[in-house]
Amino acid sequence: MSVTQRLITVLILGYVSLTQTANASLCTSQNPENPCFYNLTTDFEICLRAAKWTGNIFVWRGTAATNGYVKEAKRRGLDCTKDINFYEFNSNPYTPSASELQAELNKEADALRKRKEQAAVSQAQSEKKARYNKRLQKDKCLLELSERTSEQNQAQADYFCNIIAETDGNKIFFNCMMEKGANKNRRLVDAAVNVCADIAVNPSGAEILKYNIPNWLFPRSND
Repeated sequence: MSVTQRLITVLILGYVSLTQTANASLCTSQNPENPCFYNLTTDFEICLRAAKWTGNIFVWRGTAATNGYVKEAKRRGLDCTKDINFYEFNSNPYTPSASELQAELNKEADALRKRKEQAAVSQAQSEKKARYNKRLQKDKCLLELSERTSEQNQAQADYFCNIIAETDGNKIFFNCMMEKGANKNRRLVDAAVNVCADIAVNPSGAEILKYNIPNWLFPRSND
């Protein structure tokens, strides 16, 4: 068979094959990740998608869309780059053995397990970082209090700085709280939280000028 005849055969058989499998519900040979891939894809269909004619030889395709077909062809022991007579291909759907199917299931289960493990590790790292940042914010707040006020009650300072550590470094809220809630009892700290939260969300021009400045520029009560 000449090259031209062989290419015409490839095109004709390829069209028929694609037409026959196009309506096979969700089980389509277009998707190598589909569990039905084995049952609907013949050796001919595999090589049709795994290799291409360059004008004088067949070569493996190298796109992401065809990698699954190249991998499956090699797994079946096919060399689609050779000068193959496509009439000699097995026209019956490939039927995997029970061990092959189980291997695929194990592979998917292992991939899922690894994804879950990676997600768990990422979550743990995020939580650890959040705890560290919260602790760091509290420590900064305690040091700031010690610099701003000459005397402070430790229990009140802890309560106050626990609240500050929950915020996301909003300068307006922080400076407002330092002015209105520092070294106060819990009831007054809670009142300052409500007032300063409202100011931070909807500050007036004067409040922006007063509170939206770097923390180290805000006046200390013991200056």
